[in-house]
Amino acid sequence: MAFMATVLVLLAAGVHVDSQTLDSYIPHITNRDLEGKVTTSTFVLEQPRCNFTDVGEDEWIWLLVARSSAAEGIPLPKVPKNLPYQSFSTNSAYMTLETAAVNYPCATSPDEITILRVGTETSCIKDASTPNCNGPLPDPGPYKVRFIVIRPDNTTKSNWSDDIILIQGRDYTTINTSPRRGNKGMIALTSILSVLMAILLASFIAILIYKCSDNCGNADIASIRDAATVTRYSTHHMYNHPTSSS
Repeated sequence: MAFMATVLVLLAAGVHVDSQTLDSYIPHITNRDLEGKVTTSTFVLEQPRCNFTDVGEDEWIWLLVARSSAAEGIPLPKVPKNLPYQSFSTNSAYMTLETAAVNYPCATSPDEITILRVGTETSCIKDASTPNCNGPLPDPGPYKVRFIVIRPDNTTKSNWSDDIILIQGRDYTTINTSPRRGNKGMIALTSILSVLMAILLASFIAILIYKCSDNCGNADIASIRDAATVTRYSTHHMYNHPTSSS
């Protein structure tokens, strides 16, 4: 009975009883139904909620991003600035998204955001003063990530995630821009529609010609008739006036 009472108290407080330590956690892409969970330069992780029972609330948690081919051989850094984003091309790893353990609580509400989008910052790509830049991933990968807590005596870390492969854009030189050949049915349908359009256009033109000839013809006949009826008149100087007798 005492055990059940304890469980009920924890549930009422909004605390999950299935919390675990960080070293048993495996990061993963979120299972939520979201658009763009994986793009050409970003991916969305589920937050590692309720996995920090052995981490102090004032300790900082970092995300270590690495190329899968180099992940196992990367030594854990003593300080985060040893693996800045700006040196990713040479170190094959960088650290980002630092936050306190208190920001990954067990309790959640329906409106609370519980995801992490990796690769969203573009303003700090070349800014050496921002080594923790959450910059875009340069290529499809694959990549692996893990959460770590750097301590002077020992560093706590999660497991590596599975391979994360980003969407790969197509090389424009491989895109076939030539017209695609349609099937026979489509060709026949197109031909029939073209003939019908030609007939319709010819009928429309014939109607216009008929209407125009009907109206314009009557106008021309009236003009010809009016032109044939000419009033004859003489000016006063065309005839000699008879002289008066004296």
